[in-house]
Amino acid sequence: MEYDDNEILDAFQSDYNREIEESFVNMLCDTEYLKLFFINENEAFTDGRNIIVDPALDEMYKDRTALYKAEEYLGCEHKLCEDKWLALKIVTRSQSIHESLHIIFTHFPLFCVNDVRSITNARLKTLSLIANIIEDAFIEAAGCSYFDNIEFYLKFGRVSRLFASNPKEGTVKKAFHNDHMHDYKKSQNINNKSIGLKKHMVRSFKLKNKLSNIVDKLHKDKCELLMIYLDYMATDLLYPMVIQPAPIFAIRKYVNATKELFHSGMICGNHYERHKYVQKIFDIIENLIPKDDKNIDETILRQKLGAIKTHESKNDSPMDINSQGKEIKITKVLFGGSDNNNEQWKQIINKLNSEKENVLRLFLRKANMKNYMEVFLMTAEFIKM
Repeated sequence: MEYDDNEILDAFQSDYNREIEESFVNMLCDTEYLKLFFINENEAFTDGRNIIVDPALDEMYKDRTALYKAEEYLGCEHKLCEDKWLALKIVTRSQSIHESLHIIFTHFPLFCVNDVRSITNARLKTLSLIANIIEDAFIEAAGCSYFDNIEFYLKFGRVSRLFASNPKEGTVKKAFHNDHMHDYKKSQNINNKSIGLKKHMVRSFKLKNKLSNIVDKLHKDKCELLMIYLDYMATDLLYPMVIQPAPIFAIRKYVNATKELFHSGMICGNHYERHKYVQKIFDIIENLIPKDDKNIDETILRQKLGAIKTHESKNDSPMDINSQGKEIKITKVLFGGSDNNNEQWKQIINKLNSEKENVLRLFLRKANMKNYMEVFLMTAEFIKM
C-alpha cells in the first residue's frame, strides 16, 4: 500500500512511535524519567529532563537529493532516498541521540548563565555560542568513545545537514574529490591535484580566495566579524570534511589564537575544565563582542549547529535541573577515521524495517476506525432528524 508524505509523517508521529523513541532515550541515558516530544518547528533541544525533536527537520525525510548525497558520502547503500519512513526514523534517531548525549555528558544548569563575563546580553550570547560549538563537538566525541553503536547516526546528522542547506564558501570535500575521499584521514594530507580536482573547480577555489581578499578589505562591524569568526570555528570543529579558505585578515589572529583551544575543549572530558577553554576563547576575542546583541545574527550558526536552544540562557522547564554530567576520557572523535559505515548501515536498516510495517498498519487501523466512528455518528444524527 502506498502512503503520501502527510500520512507517513502522521503515522511516524503517532504516540505509539513517540513512546518507542522515548523508551530508547531512557535506555541510552540509563534512566526512566526522560520525556520525549515530537514537534514540527524545525529544531531539537533538551533542558536536561525533556527532549524535543522534529522528525520533519529541514524536511530532510523527503529531500531525496540530500539523502542520496548523504548516503553516497558515507559510503552506504541508497535506502533512505527511496523510503520516507526510514528517513524519518534515521533523522529523528540522530536528533534523539544528540540530545541524549547532552543529558549524559553536559552540565546543567549551563555554566555561561552564572559566568562573571556575562554582564550584558551580547556577552552572554557570545559565551553561550562558544560553549555550544565546543559542547556539541565534545558530546559527539564522547558518544563515539562511550558507545559502540551510535556513531553512524551522529555522522548522518552532521553530513545530511550540509546537503540539506545551501553551503556557503566551504564545500563538502566529497563534492570536489573522487569516490574514495570519504576516508577522512587520507584527506588531511593530500593536496588538490592528487585528489582529482577538476580544473574548473581549481579555478573556482582560486576565485574564492580572491573574493575573500576583496571582502577582507571591506569594513565589517563587530557583529559581522564576530559571526564570521564563530561560523569559521564551528565549521572547523564540527565539519572537518569541509574545505575553508584562509580566514579573512580581520579575524585571522583570533582564529590562529583560539583554534587549538577549541580542539582541546572538544576532547576535554571534565565539564569544569571544558568551560575554562570557553572562558579563554572568550577573553581572546573580547574585542569582537558588540555592546548589545540586537544585530547578532545567528542564522548561519543555527544551520551549522542544527539548534542552539539547548545552550540558551533561558530554561523553559518548570523544574530546576541540576546534573553534573558524566566525566569521560575521549578516545575517539567523530569523523576521526574510516569506519565500515555500510555494515553498520545494513544492521540499522534491517532492525528498523522490522518495526516499520507494524507502525504503519497500526496507524491505518486507527485511521479506519476513526472514519468508521465518524460515519456512525453522522448516521445517528441523521436518524435523530
